[in-house]
Amino acid sequence: MTECLDLFPAAPLLLRLPDESLFSLVSRHHFLWGNSVASTTSRQFFSHARSAAHHDFLNWLQSFVERTGAVYGDVRHVAINLTLLKFYQPFLSQEEVSNAVEYLSHGRIALLRLRLGIHTSGFRANHPLKACVGCMQEDMHSCGWTYWHMKHQYPGVWICTKHGMPLQQSKSIGVGRFHWVLPRLDDLHDCIANAGLSATHHLEVFAGFADLVEAAVSEGTRSKLEVDRFHERYRAEFMNRGWVSEGGQLRLKAISASFVDHLRFFPALDELAGFPRTVQQASPQLSRLLSSPQNKTHPLRHLVMIHWLFGTWEQFSRFQPVGRVAPTVEQAQSRSDEVVDIRKEELYLLLRNKNVSLRAAASRIGVDTQTALAWAATMGLAIHRRPKILHPDVREQVIRRLRSGADKSVVASEAGVSVQTIARLLLAEVGLHRTWMDVRHERARGRARKIWTKLLKTSGGVGVKWMRAMEPAVYSWLYRNDRAWLNEHRPCQSPQRRQNAASVDWKARDELLCVAVEKACLTLLSEHGERLKHANQLYPLIPQLHSKRRQLDKLPLTRRAIERALVARPPGAGDLFT
Repeated sequence: MTECLDLFPAAPLLLRLPDESLFSLVSRHHFLWGNSVASTTSRQFFSHARSAAHHDFLNWLQSFVERTGAVYGDVRHVAINLTLLKFYQPFLSQEEVSNAVEYLSHGRIALLRLRLGIHTSGFRANHPLKACVGCMQEDMHSCGWTYWHMKHQYPGVWICTKHGMPLQQSKSIGVGRFHWVLPRLDDLHDCIANAGLSATHHLEVFAGFADLVEAAVSEGTRSKLEVDRFHERYRAEFMNRGWVSEGGQLRLKAISASFVDHLRFFPALDELAGFPRTVQQASPQLSRLLSSPQNKTHPLRHLVMIHWLFGTWEQFSRFQPVGRVAPTVEQAQSRSDEVVDIRKEELYLLLRNKNVSLRAAASRIGVDTQTALAWAATMGLAIHRRPKILHPDVREQVIRRLRSGADKSVVASEAGVSVQTIARLLLAEVGLHRTWMDVRHERARGRARKIWTKLLKTSGGVGVKWMRAMEPAVYSWLYRNDRAWLNEHRPCQSPQRRQNAASVDWKARDELLCVAVEKACLTLLSEHGERLKHANQLYPLIPQLHSKRRQLDKLPLTRRAIERALVARPPGAGDLFT
């Protein structure tokens, strides 16, 4: 039965405490009113029994605002300032923020997590619930409550910036995630110490990162961060550090090595396990982040880049490229082209008037003779040279072979000269290099199309992934050079969806979870003096086990470990997780 709407005029509504989250505010009402079960409070505030009590993103906010008379603000204010959307909002466009508010207003929490990219980010999808012991003591003394602070819940924040103390993580996850809870000492454990990161240097690193996260979110609530231009500052700092070549190419190996060294402590925490541990893992992540800045990514990846390159948010905000630092490779190339164009114009004037020789003209503009010869060919100026190695008859034969698209090494072997000589000839003869490239491109396209068409006839039924594995070079060439044709010649989609379970290494996952179960059982026995009575006791100690509770048929070692540890089970129970 729906709760009476006249409840609120007779029941007190608490004032929101400084930096308090919405989850904390509702939890305090739950204890104030003395409700025995969480669903009662959920119905009173959100008209739903369970779906509102996600501590990070409380949904059904439209009902919440209506039933509280909007005393805590309208739906948009509540969503942006009282839920974890406050962390993500600075990194979203106005349209994306409006969509997120809409999702939270009407209970579309799953779609919100999907649109924010939380599930595909590589970081934990369930944000841990965190508290500072120092803040708890101060809060209890000043206002009579311990409560959850909004800043402590930001992803990546594991040090209280006020007290400099490591944040403690609540065990009220998994089976207790739909409960209304407040911070209690017996419900908290120190993740940083458990991960072996209690050294002073470790704490300083996490403290600096916490300061940066809070500063970024604070500024982002006041003004737009222009996230789509962050990559310009990254590249400028790379150039300052000598990580960009003269041609504008990133020295990705050196960049990745420095990045991994900076992050050596971060992946030890479950929430930050999505960061790379090796140079091989770091290279593709950095490449995607820098080469496609328009692509959306988790805010943590930008924040850790800023922490690595600039140290603090203030340094990043004040940073401006100076001197010869260019924001992007494209702009660097553009400036280089401007200088080259000036020299080309001067070379063109010198050679057109035939006042000087090619060698003298090259010397006057400050380039190599071969470079000047290549520039002259691109401008349509034919330079008559005295043959040194290539005699006129051999030269004509070589040119004919190159016009037919023959390989440079083959032509060099036939003419009895070096490959460098053939390469210089390609650039020196007007229009020859363009013709040679076009012929070879057409030949390569025909060959690639022929191979792909044959493969499509014989193996198209198994899908494009299999075909790509069979001919990776052909697929890559078509994808880069003939994508429109490739899109028109893909295998038909199978009516049945292929399962991705085969890509999961269940054996390795089973071994890790089995060890984790045994350690958790020892922890229960040593710290609480009790043996395992139900699998639900394992969730606070092994968060990843909750999502695997329906997959125990694929985790035999884990299942046997739980069975051995259980003291008793309900009579007739057929499932360990009922």
